Amino acid sequence: MTSTKRAIATIAVLGTVAAGAVATPAVALDTVEPTTASMLAPFYTELDLTGDAQVTTDDLGVAADAIGTTADDAAWSSVSVIDLDASGEITVSDVAGLAQRMIYDDGEFDLIEASTIDMQAAMNAGVTTSVEITQEYMDRIDFYDTALVDDQEGGRPLNSIITVSDAALAAAAEADAVRAADGMTSMLLGVPIALKDNYNTYDMVTTAGCGCWNLNQTATDATMVEGLRADGAIILAKASLDEFAYGFTSQFSSFQPVGESLYIASPYDTTQTAGGSSGGTGAAIAANLAGIGFGTDTGGSIRVPSSYNQLVGIRPTVGLASRDGIVPLALSQDTGGPMARSVLDAAVALDAVVGVDAGDPITSTQAGLVPESYTSYLDAGSLEGVRIGYVASMLGDNTTTLRLWADAVATFEA
Repeated sequence: MTSTKRAIATIAVLGTVAAGAVATPAVALDTVEPTTASMLAPFYTELDLTGDAQVTTDDLGVAADAIGTTADDAAWSSVSVIDLDASGEITVSDVAGLAQRMIYDDGEFDLIEASTIDMQAAMNAGVTTSVEITQEYMDRIDFYDTALVDDQEGGRPLNSIITVSDAALAAAAEADAVRAADGMTSMLLGVPIALKDNYNTYDMVTTAGCGCWNLNQTATDATMVEGLRADGAIILAKASLDEFAYGFTSQFSSFQPVGESLYIASPYDTTQTAGGSSGGTGAAIAANLAGIGFGTDTGGSIRVPSSYNQLVGIRPTVGLASRDGIVPLALSQDTGGPMARSVLDAAVALDAVVGVDAGDPITSTQAGLVPESYTSYLDAGSLEGVRIGYVASMLGDNTTTLRLWADAVATFEA
């Protein structure tokens, strides 16, 4: 197991929490512990020795020079944080433990179920690039999204993507250039994103799922999209949705013959809906057609497809992320948010899109209530003392379901 894989194993319980949907309100600052980094969970920052809020080769150099330093030495206070075995002396073992906190993995990279940590670690090590990751996602969309790969009765194509960006590979190349020059500037640098097709984008049409808007090309991005691009994310594709985000069956008519529409299917069972209205986003992320997705939620449209497709869905409080540039259903309730495979990925994505925006005045209500980063809460002890309940009568009697549920319960208990 590589150092990064070991690091992820240490906080694997956070990924387990991902199987559900989370509502995330702004939090009063007096209840927020100060974060140690603006983009990384504490596991990757708490042993920093150089003040850049992450562990890099520079930290390893400092640690290596400190081997042999003891608690009696004057320099102890500057390196004691890496005395992981509490021996009172910095040893090779401590340096090895520090190395496990680096986001760097020179082992084989597998796109399937890859997290943002996996992608960043592989790109930092030069094992892969954003261009290669983006192209692989594009290839998967081309191969799987409209193909009938499920031969059971009633099986159908996923139909999760409406448009793939012609500019994605160029953006990925720019992200690779930034990494080469400045290192990992953001946890989203070079990570491909799929947006529900009611987010305006200047480089792709915004159909809102309706054939009547096949030519609706905006000149600007939605504010949330601007935030993603500013963090170096690659806007890869626009995901399908119920027309104008109205519905729960994920049926859309974009680029279909007049009077016809397509249904989105869940990759877990293509005879079933992926949920709505952000069903395309849910199906695409579950099928590994993009790294992270974004949906919108008025009355469940992030939470339902996240639940149906085993994802983490965050429905932010209205006012936490700007709705400017998003085709609305009901402004009193509409809000956009991330859909991802883990809590960590969802938190990273949320950080990129929150903020006060003059284009959506209600965002002014968040002033002073938002932490520097939601990743600051992703610590190894976050589930200590937590009680989790479930309704046993809802599990049914399917043997496989019961076995998988028992495994999940054991993981939570651990």
